[in-house]
Amino acid sequence: MVLLLKKWPLGAATLFLGFLFTVGFAPLYWWPVSLVALAGLYLLSVEAKNGRQAFTAGWLFGVGHHLVGLSWLPVSVYTDQQSVLVSVLVGGGGLLGISFILAIYIGLTCFATYRTRAWPWLTPFAFAFVWAGLEIIRGWLFTGFPWNPAGAIWANSLYLVQSAAFVKVWGLSALVALCGALLVAWRVKILPALGVLLVLAVFGWQRVEAYGPTAYGETRIRLVQAGYQQAHHWQPERRWQLLEQHTSLNNPYPAEEAAVPDIILWSENAISFFLEEESFIRQHISASLRPQQTLVAGVVRKVPGGYGNSIVALDDSVRALDVYDKHHLVPYGEYLPFRDWMPEFLQDFTHSRSDFLPGTGPMMLNIGHGIRALPLVCYEGIFPYLSSQPPEGVQVLVNLTNDVWFTNTLGPYQHYAMARLRAVETGLPLLRAANTGITAVVDGLGRELKRLPLKQPGVIDIKLPLPIK
Repeated sequence: MVLLLKKWPLGAATLFLGFLFTVGFAPLYWWPVSLVALAGLYLLSVEAKNGRQAFTAGWLFGVGHHLVGLSWLPVSVYTDQQSVLVSVLVGGGGLLGISFILAIYIGLTCFATYRTRAWPWLTPFAFAFVWAGLEIIRGWLFTGFPWNPAGAIWANSLYLVQSAAFVKVWGLSALVALCGALLVAWRVKILPALGVLLVLAVFGWQRVEAYGPTAYGETRIRLVQAGYQQAHHWQPERRWQLLEQHTSLNNPYPAEEAAVPDIILWSENAISFFLEEESFIRQHISASLRPQQTLVAGVVRKVPGGYGNSIVALDDSVRALDVYDKHHLVPYGEYLPFRDWMPEFLQDFTHSRSDFLPGTGPMMLNIGHGIRALPLVCYEGIFPYLSSQPPEGVQVLVNLTNDVWFTNTLGPYQHYAMARLRAVETGLPLLRAANTGITAVVDGLGRELKRLPLKQPGVIDIKLPLPIK
């Protein structure tokens, strides 16, 4: 290829830097290692012999990063298709293809950094802001794929993440890239980066101290994690098993009235029956609820022209209070782009000859007991723009997901980390119900209040945290 590839030890070292960058993300959160990796990438950019070499350094770094960060992709394809061959060809090929494409953004960052090296005082800022700007584009272009933005390395660092309330995750990514560059950018070395980190930490500490402990309302919430391991539950017996595992956790034990939840949350696709057509299913669900309880659950429902991946709020008689249809769908998972142009044998890749249809967009969902939520179905939780301007009156983010596709890979941890950032950005508490995990409650400062680990059936009982004002 170009010079870095001809000098394979340097190319391999650059690829390895990309691997190292990834350990800063969930579940390890070794973010200082990520900053060191970024410092190495910055040096390769400014010391490159030409722009092409700088671009190649960034591209190799990006390939290394995404190969690790997206390593869950072949596993999810296997879970979906139950075929090693398909997993290797489609999942493995998709992993390589996506990694090669997404790496272009980091390559362009390094090329831009190289072009500004005549102004050493400007170069680290160019590195940071071009990185963040291209992350914004990555989250929008071709429907967007903002997986693992650099700012997510601080998702578990309570003080450092607080800046996201003002600059969102993209600003956080710029700060991460800037700190990495400042480790090696100027003669002083290290100290400017430590200064930025100190300012961010002090600001975050003061903000957390100013708000104090988490404030709770009076509404009692139960989040159900059924732990159902079967990805495809469309066969009648499996649909029933999934439903039974959820209903059995609604009100499993006799309890004092004060401890009975007001609102129960189930995961995405928890109800895989068409409620409008199945009176027996409605009766079964109703029998699992106590008077005045509201159930918020993921359903597949019929909509004009097809099907919707939806969230429905039901009263104790299983009458719909409100409904939301997912509108940012997963390409190749919930719909096939250019389906009509595809060969016949690929038509069933999404297990249906018809695609899910997108809903009308972000909305406020009435989940009962006077609570208004901003609903996010699964993948929608990784997109900052979907929650960046919540409608007036929204009190909570509700994220229902089914992460069984990932199994026990990096995927569910990364997915949860990005959803957690939405709470900090908006100041709204996050209620996240996942079929196999991670189910959690996060307050508007990003503090994790309760959590259920992967593959462990159970419930979280908690009073609804209040928004940060």
